[in-house]
Amino acid sequence: MGCFQSQPEENPSSSVAANQSNQEPDASWLVTSWNVILCGQTALAEQLFQKLKGYLCPDMENTKNIMVGNNLSLFIHLVVENGYFPLPEQVRGIVFIVDAANKENLVNAKHRLEEICRFYSEYFNDLMLLVLAQGTEEPGAVDFRQVKHLLSLRWLPVDGHYIQSCSVETGEGVEQGFTSLIKGIIEVQRQLEQDERMQSMLAFSMFMNPMPLLLI
Repeated sequence: MGCFQSQPEENPSSSVAANQSNQEPDASWLVTSWNVILCGQTALAEQLFQKLKGYLCPDMENTKNIMVGNNLSLFIHLVVENGYFPLPEQVRGIVFIVDAANKENLVNAKHRLEEICRFYSEYFNDLMLLVLAQGTEEPGAVDFRQVKHLLSLRWLPVDGHYIQSCSVETGEGVEQGFTSLIKGIIEVQRQLEQDERMQSMLAFSMFMNPMPLLLI
């Protein structure tokens, strides 16, 4: 996927994108765009945002665009503590990064995670959550089971969640975590499309074979 880098890339010309949009439509150029919220313990979230490979969006504050393959575009929106909550369309996932080497920090991070998930779940259904836990291999660090318990992941208003150990410095685990998040979003999308097809088939069936009125 290649979502991690050591140096930031420069923003591409907006005129190039505008010219491409005027070309004849081609299936190979169809791009799906998803919005993902990046948050967590502020210093780690900001550091990870800087390390992510992608282009800064000049018209959106604290936002990077990352291309995944040829047909998926991720807009990563950084939400820092005491900052405003951006509300783009089609928010599909939340990435929350924590320091697993400090149990007390995890307890404090729980309230922040609840606030974030509660806010976005009011506007979007079927959100997927990725928790990136840094420092899980350090002495005295909490394990995945404790992270899940301390953050009360099972009670959050999200459709599913993943936990991945990571290192912001080296990028270890970051790509694996984002890959799991993307696969989860794709699975939810397939299920939603299947449900929509079933609803359409049911509505068509009822139209062709109307149910008789029940007389009392």
